[in-house]
Amino acid sequence: MARALSAANKVRDIKKITRPEAPTVFLDTSAYLMWALDQPGSQELNAIFIQSKLVASSILFIESERAFIHLARTRAITHENALMLRASLVQHVRHFVVREPSLEICLSNRFPGMTTPKSADLIHLRTALWFMDNGGLQKFITRGK
Repeated sequence: MARALSAANKVRDIKKITRPEAPTVFLDTSAYLMWALDQPGSQELNAIFIQSKLVASSILFIESERAFIHLARTRAITHENALMLRASLVQHVRHFVVREPSLEICLSNRFPGMTTPKSADLIHLRTALWFMDNGGLQKFITRGK
Protein backbone atom coordinates (compact mmCIF):
# COMPACT_ATOMS: atom_id res chain seq x y z
CA MET A 1 0.00 0.00 0.00
CA ALA A 2 1.24 3.49 -0.77
CA ARG A 3 2.25 5.77 2.04
CA ALA A 4 0.57 9.12 2.24
CA LEU A 5 2.38 11.94 0.49
CA SER A 6 4.46 14.38 2.53
CA ALA A 7 2.76 16.36 5.25
CA ALA A 8 2.52 19.40 3.00
CA ASN A 9 0.78 17.23 0.36
CA LYS A 10 3.38 18.21 -2.21
CA VAL A 11 4.56 15.90 -4.91
CA ARG A 12 8.26 15.35 -5.40
CA ASP A 13 10.26 17.09 -8.07
CA ILE A 14 13.40 15.94 -9.81
CA LYS A 15 16.07 18.58 -9.35
CA LYS A 16 18.71 18.10 -12.00
CA ILE A 17 22.39 19.02 -11.93
CA THR A 18 23.32 16.53 -14.62
CA ARG A 19 26.74 16.88 -16.17
CA PRO A 20 27.56 15.73 -19.70
CA GLU A 21 29.53 12.78 -18.29
CA ALA A 22 26.66 11.74 -16.01
CA PRO A 23 25.92 8.02 -15.90
CA THR A 24 22.95 6.80 -17.92
CA VAL A 25 20.37 5.12 -15.69
CA PHE A 26 17.29 3.21 -16.85
CA LEU A 27 14.31 3.51 -14.55
CA ASP A 28 11.35 1.16 -14.72
CA THR A 29 7.86 1.92 -13.46
CA SER A 30 8.23 0.18 -10.10
CA ALA A 31 11.25 2.32 -9.19
CA TYR A 32 9.58 5.53 -10.35
CA LEU A 33 6.45 4.73 -8.31
CA MET A 34 8.52 3.96 -5.22
CA TRP A 35 10.11 7.40 -5.55
CA ALA A 36 6.94 9.33 -6.52
CA LEU A 37 4.97 7.80 -3.63
CA ASP A 38 7.84 8.38 -1.18
CA GLN A 39 7.97 4.73 -0.19
CA PRO A 40 10.77 3.19 1.89
CA GLY A 41 14.00 3.16 -0.10
CA SER A 42 13.01 6.13 -2.25
CA GLN A 43 15.48 8.50 -0.59
CA GLU A 44 18.34 6.50 -2.09
CA LEU A 45 17.01 7.35 -5.55
CA ASN A 46 17.25 11.12 -5.03
CA ALA A 47 21.00 11.30 -5.63
CA ILE A 48 20.71 9.01 -8.63
CA PHE A 49 17.97 11.20 -10.11
CA ILE A 50 19.97 14.38 -9.55
CA GLN A 51 23.27 13.14 -10.93
CA SER A 52 22.21 10.84 -13.76
CA LYS A 53 20.89 10.93 -17.28
CA LEU A 54 17.53 9.19 -16.84
CA VAL A 55 16.22 6.95 -19.61
CA ALA A 56 12.99 4.95 -19.76
CA SER A 57 10.42 3.25 -21.91
CA SER A 58 7.39 5.38 -22.63
CA ILE A 59 5.23 2.76 -20.90
CA LEU A 60 6.61 4.01 -17.56
CA PHE A 61 4.26 6.98 -17.90
CA ILE A 62 1.03 5.11 -18.70
CA GLU A 63 1.75 2.48 -16.04
CA SER A 64 2.40 5.21 -13.46
CA GLU A 65 -0.75 7.10 -14.36
CA ARG A 66 -2.74 3.88 -14.09
CA ALA A 67 -1.20 3.16 -10.68
CA PHE A 68 -2.17 6.62 -9.36
CA ILE A 69 -5.78 6.15 -10.49
CA HIS A 70 -5.88 2.64 -9.00
CA LEU A 71 -4.53 3.90 -5.66
CA ALA A 72 -7.17 6.63 -5.58
CA ARG A 73 -9.98 4.24 -6.47
CA THR A 74 -8.92 1.84 -3.73
CA ARG A 75 -8.61 4.80 -1.36
CA ALA A 76 -4.90 4.20 -0.68
CA ILE A 77 -4.40 7.87 -1.62
CA THR A 78 -6.87 10.70 -2.04
CA HIS A 79 -8.26 11.72 -5.42
CA GLU A 80 -6.49 15.07 -4.97
CA ASN A 81 -3.17 13.32 -4.39
CA ALA A 82 -3.70 11.22 -7.51
CA LEU A 83 -4.29 14.40 -9.53
CA MET A 84 -1.16 16.01 -8.08
CA LEU A 85 0.90 12.89 -8.78
CA ARG A 86 -0.34 12.79 -12.36
CA ALA A 87 0.50 16.49 -12.86
CA SER A 88 3.94 15.82 -11.43
CA LEU A 89 4.37 12.84 -13.75
CA VAL A 90 3.69 15.07 -16.75
CA GLN A 91 6.37 17.48 -15.51
CA HIS A 92 8.88 14.68 -14.92
CA VAL A 93 8.77 13.60 -18.57
CA ARG A 94 11.19 16.43 -19.42
CA HIS A 95 13.89 14.81 -17.26
CA PHE A 96 13.89 11.55 -19.23
CA VAL A 97 15.17 10.39 -22.55
CA VAL A 98 12.25 8.22 -23.60
CA ARG A 99 12.14 5.36 -26.09
CA GLU A 100 8.88 4.10 -27.57
CA PRO A 101 8.30 0.32 -27.77
CA SER A 102 9.08 0.15 -31.50
CA LEU A 103 8.83 -2.96 -33.65
CA GLU A 104 12.62 -3.20 -33.38
CA ILE A 105 12.29 -3.54 -29.61
CA CYS A 106 9.14 -5.70 -29.71
CA LEU A 107 10.63 -8.21 -32.16
CA SER A 108 14.21 -8.25 -30.87
CA ASN A 109 13.96 -11.87 -29.68
CA ARG A 110 15.83 -11.08 -26.47
CA PHE A 111 14.62 -12.84 -23.33
CA PRO A 112 16.08 -13.20 -19.85
CA GLY A 113 17.67 -16.61 -19.39
CA MET A 114 15.80 -17.69 -16.28
CA THR A 115 12.26 -16.34 -16.52
CA THR A 116 9.62 -15.32 -19.02
CA PRO A 117 8.54 -11.87 -17.83
CA LYS A 118 5.18 -10.19 -18.27
CA SER A 119 4.86 -8.14 -21.45
CA ALA A 120 5.34 -4.74 -19.80
CA ASP A 121 8.43 -5.98 -17.94
CA LEU A 122 9.79 -7.41 -21.16
CA ILE A 123 9.33 -4.04 -22.88
CA HIS A 124 11.25 -2.36 -20.05
CA LEU A 125 14.05 -4.94 -20.32
CA ARG A 126 14.29 -4.75 -24.09
CA THR A 127 14.21 -0.95 -24.01
CA ALA A 128 17.04 -0.95 -21.47
CA LEU A 129 18.99 -3.28 -23.77
CA TRP A 130 18.32 -0.91 -26.66
CA PHE A 131 19.79 1.96 -24.62
CA MET A 132 22.77 -0.23 -23.71
CA ASP A 133 23.38 -1.06 -27.38
CA ASN A 134 22.92 2.57 -28.49
CA GLY A 135 25.08 4.68 -26.23
CA GLY A 136 25.52 2.70 -23.07
CA LEU A 137 23.72 2.17 -19.81
CA GLN A 138 25.39 2.20 -16.43
CA LYS A 139 22.49 1.09 -14.27
CA PHE A 140 19.02 -0.47 -14.45
CA ILE A 141 16.83 0.43 -11.48
CA THR A 142 13.78 -1.62 -10.62
CA ARG A 143 11.88 -2.45 -7.50
CA GLY A 144 10.35 -5.47 -9.21
CA LYS A 145 11.39 -9.03 -8.76
